[in-house]
Amino acid sequence: MTLKRLKSLADSNAVDSRKRTRLLTWVIVLCEVGLALVILSKYYQHLNSRKLSAHSEEFRLAVNKAMSAAELTQLAQSSQEWGQVVTNWQGAIELMKAVPAASSKYQLAQDKVNEYQRNLEYAQGNVEKKSPVKSESSNYWTLGSRWEEVTRIQGLPSQLIPSKSLCQEVAYYENSKVEIKNGIVIDYDNRENNLKVAVDNLVTTGLVGNNNYWTVGSKRANVLSIQGTPTEIVRYDSLDKEILNYGNSTVELQKGIVTAYSNLERNLRVNTQKNSLAKLQGNDNYWTVGSKREEVFRIQGTPTEIVHYDYQCKEVLLYGSSSIELKNGVVNGYQNLDNNLKVN
Repeated sequence: MTLKRLKSLADSNAVDSRKRTRLLTWVIVLCEVGLALVILSKYYQHLNSRKLSAHSEEFRLAVNKAMSAAELTQLAQSSQEWGQVVTNWQGAIELMKAVPAASSKYQLAQDKVNEYQRNLEYAQGNVEKKSPVKSESSNYWTLGSRWEEVTRIQGLPSQLIPSKSLCQEVAYYENSKVEIKNGIVIDYDNRENNLKVAVDNLVTTGLVGNNNYWTVGSKRANVLSIQGTPTEIVRYDSLDKEILNYGNSTVELQKGIVTAYSNLERNLRVNTQKNSLAKLQGNDNYWTVGSKREEVFRIQGTPTEIVHYDYQCKEVLLYGSSSIELKNGVVNGYQNLDNNLKVN
């Protein structure tokens, strides 16, 4: 084989090699494009799945809100409670309207909108017909309610998680939660629409007080309306705590709810006895170790001071120089220095 022939074969092999290289490059590029298209397709499928899931969630939450409205419809007596029914039906309707035409539940959602609209009109008619007097035993709770009132209305939670460092508890009703501090509701998250919580003060509890007095559990606006402008306001933003000073007397608020006070100058218009929860068990004239906070308030009257020791999860009610110690809302000790405690 001549040198020329060998050179020709080498050139031919080099050309073939370059062709194979280009072909392999295109194959790799096409594979990468195909893989990208597959990944993109999966991504859009995932997004569509999430959208469908979100729409299903809207339908489920609407049903929860409607169930809450239907339950209160059976119990509502005052115009305030019927107002809460109206609010719940309106919320259910808005959620049902949010279910898109692409959803498998769309037609059912439209039927429910019409059904809920009729229920809404019925409830709106009762707001005008019924007496504005609020029922003594409310079917809804609100910020500032006692934990005992919440469990009476809402039932026991599916989970109750304590936080000893903050003396707080978080009660879970499915994915909804209620935050309690020293036995008082200070916050909530109704993400499941299953909490029987009043909005816009349409329904009150026995702890809201009246036009002349505020109490433990009252909101900041109630205190300012009744007590007037404080001489000083001290805020602890990191703790969600605020102290209103009226001279040497103080009112302590947690997330805008009264949790403690000190009436050193006897100038606070506070009353802890106006409380529908204070139903006595046993002797009407005396309390004892093991009695609940409400029993003490009912028998002993309004304390001169309420002090919280969060690091010990302890609450102390002061009546002059005498004191009553509570843990988790129950009396576990006392000092009757002034001989003024009605303890047995």
